[in-house]
Amino acid sequence: MKDTVVLDIETLGSVNNCVILSVGMVAIDSTIDYTFEELIENGYYAKLDVKSQVDAGRKIYKDTLEWWDQQGEAAQHILKPSKKDMHWSKLRKNIISWLVEQGVDTHTVKAYSRGSHFDFGILHDLFRITEGCEQPELPWRFWNIHDSKTVVLTLLGRDVWDFGVEPEGFIHHDCLHDAAREYLTIQKALYTFQDTIGPSEDIPF
Repeated sequence: MKDTVVLDIETLGSVNNCVILSVGMVAIDSTIDYTFEELIENGYYAKLDVKSQVDAGRKIYKDTLEWWDQQGEAAQHILKPSKKDMHWSKLRKNIISWLVEQGVDTHTVKAYSRGSHFDFGILHDLFRITEGCEQPELPWRFWNIHDSKTVVLTLLGRDVWDFGVEPEGFIHHDCLHDAAREYLTIQKALYTFQDTIGPSEDIPF
């Protein structure tokens, strides 16, 4: 059973009401190890329509646009509009449908991101403020939201920025790639911690 989700989003701002460019997720069974390729192949990716979000009152922030100008070409493709871009109002139900297809129980799944406020805070603003849904209609429950940075800091006393992994083929600021790498970072932290205490039972996420 897939009991854990790792999430990443790309945006045009750093506050809750900003436009969301894309959403990436991986769903995993915490008793199984996965390769980067497996995570990407089976992951979730949605690129969102910007105009429909602006029309709904969401904001684009100049400082973030300037930041995107400094990123690599492989990541900047996300800024180019496409006819295939998803309307923001379809995102929540699309995520829930994907989670169900993956065998995830949205009431019990543990949901992680790098930082517990940025990704989830912005998504929840889209779902709850812009869309108007209620807490039980979210794709996960607020008490199951966790921060991968805290996992690394608690287990190893190190900042996640100094402990990440970078798989072959990884693209910075591709949200699905970032979500997959974040899972691998958590996995590496768990195994590193286990090595410091000797043989023991597996430590679940």
